[in-house]
Amino acid sequence: TPPKLPNDCGIIFSDLHGFDILDYLLESAPELIYAIGSQRKTTERFESNATILLRYPNQVDAVVKLSWTGVPKTRSMTLLFSDKTIMVDLAEQTITIATARDTKKISCFKVMPLEAELINFVEVLKNKPVVCVDGIVGARIVHLTKEIERSYLENRPILFHSL
Repeated sequence: TPPKLPNDCGIIFSDLHGFDILDYLLESAPELIYAIGSQRKTTERFESNATILLRYPNQVDAVVKLSWTGVPKTRSMTLLFSDKTIMVDLAEQTITIATARDTKKISCFKVMPLEAELINFVEVLKNKPVVCVDGIVGARIVHLTKEIERSYLENRPILFHSL
């Protein structure tokens, strides 16, 4: 556990990118969400652990586990398929694909995020077109996260309707 938990949000809002990545990979938003976790203590303002179950179209299920506990800090996703497992380490920027026969690790490291932002900024100053994520994507993921939080607080599944 970090020495001091953040006081601006709980674990559900700490990293929205995972939900955006899932929606991108599955080319849709979830239809049903259910978030559970240990009940907040009266001294805790926000949740520090949550397990989120997401049902996507075509009966595809995703389980997202979020926690402030654990050292060192990790940001990873594990995708389970009948014939392979794909592990994505967002901090190390690697993708590992494991099958019954072999394991392949791919490094995706290009530039640090701040460097990428500065490169885009310079390109805009040069009047060159750059690809930007629009506000609609951000609003959709914040809406999803608010519904995940509502499911967590009400301790019940929520039918999700995307923006």
